[in-house]
Amino acid sequence: MDYRDNLILAALVELDHLERLRASSFSLSNALGSFRKPEVLLDLVNELAYNAIDRVVPEMIAKMVQEELEEMPIDAKELDAVLQKPIGSALQML
Repeated sequence: MDYRDNLILAALVELDHLERLRASSFSLSNALGSFRKPEVLLDLVNELAYNAIDRVVPEMIAKMVQEELEEMPIDAKELDAVLQKPIGSALQML
C-alpha cells in the first residue's frame, strides 16, 4: 500500500503549491476558497493523486492502481493516517 501513501503525498505537495499561490493573490484566494471544504478537499486529493499515478507508480501496475483508486478513493481516515506518519517514514517513501 506504500504507493497509495506516495500518491497522497504527491497530491498534498501539489495542494501545498496551490496554497502558496493562493496566499499571494486575493483573486486566486477567492477562486480557490471552496477547496477548504473537507469533501471538496478530498475530491481534489483524489484527482491529484490519480494524476500523479504516471509519475509515482511503476508503469507495469499503473492501470491496476488507477482502477483501485476509482473503486476505493482516498478517504479522510487514510489521509489522516498518512499525515500522522513520522517525517522519516514519509521521506523514505519519496
